[in-house]
Amino acid sequence: MSWRRKTRTQRAIIRDNLVRGISFCLYIIGLILRQVLEALLGFIASITVIVFAPIWIPLQIILVICNRCGFFYIRKSSRPGPEEDDRTFRQILTEPFRLRDSSDRPDRTDD
Repeated sequence: MSWRRKTRTQRAIIRDNLVRGISFCLYIIGLILRQVLEALLGFIASITVIVFAPIWIPLQIILVICNRCGFFYIRKSSRPGPEEDDRTFRQILTEPFRLRDSSDRPDRTDD
C-alpha cells in the first residue's frame, strides 16, 4: 500500500512512530555522549591534579611560612600610607568578592 492510499489516521500513526523512533535514537546518542564527556573530563581533571599538585602544595607552604615570618606586607589601598593591613594572606584570598562602591574609589583630581 503506497503512502497516498493510506488514510489520514494511518499516516498520522506512521509519523508519530517515526518521531518516537528518532527521539529514542537521539536520547540514546545523548546518553552515550554524556558518558564519553564525563570520562574525558574526569581524565582531564586527574591529569590536572597529578601535574599541579606537586607545584601547588609547596607553593602554599612557602606562602604560609613567608606570611608568618612577615616577608609580605599588604596595604589596605594602593595609595601611599604607613598603615598596613593586619589580615593574613589566607583571609585576604578567601575573603568573598565584593563590588566596589563610590566611597571606595580614590578621589579624582582634574588638573
